[in-house]
Amino acid sequence: MKLHSTPQVAAACLAGLLLLAAVMFVAMLVGKEPHPPAARGPYLGAVSALSLVAIWLLMAQERAGIWAGMLALLAFVPAVGPHKFWTEPAAQALAPLIAVGSLLLSTGAASLFWAEKRHRAPSRERPS
Repeated sequence: MKLHSTPQVAAACLAGLLLLAAVMFVAMLVGKEPHPPAARGPYLGAVSALSLVAIWLLMAQERAGIWAGMLALLAFVPAVGPHKFWTEPAAQALAPLIAVGSLLLSTGAASLFWAEKRHRAPSRERPS
């Protein structure tokens, strides 16, 4: 089933989150403080892969892209969610990452919500 252009906003948000994950991964590899612990490497790889799948499905206008996008956004919450302002010891240094990540999460979630709502709404075409 084809979708309208609203999921493209979610795909753009996922691309932004994917870039943030790549930056965190590179910071982890080179040891630049503050960086995620090495144990977070597989997590960053998994959410990145999930994001790529969701972007692919959203750009192909497949309905499964909505669900894959929601799952990818949910998977990014532990890394860049707004709770990090209170739970992360280096929150002051990571504030730009957390703020941008939280904005991308909320914008992506809202666009996927509207895409799903639009998909479920009955067609309002006029009878001929």
